[in-house]
Amino acid sequence: MIPHGFGSLVIDGVKYTGWFKNGFEEGRGQLSWPDGTSFTGTFKGGRPNPTILQNFHQSCLLKKRIKALQ
Repeated sequence: MIPHGFGSLVIDGVKYTGWFKNGFEEGRGQLSWPDGTSFTGTFKGGRPNPTILQNFHQSCLLKKRIKALQ
């Protein structure tokens, strides 16, 4: 089943809640890590859109966490 529409997905303790399009995170959503860190914003093609981050520190932290997931 390919996610499409609004829903949630949990992989390795990381939870995404938001919109999916053809199996990828697309539009408004939230990523949450087990330690309580979260990112709320827009996603395109399964990746967070960093232009909406308002804090450079958050951007660096998010990039490190995403890289660790790959």
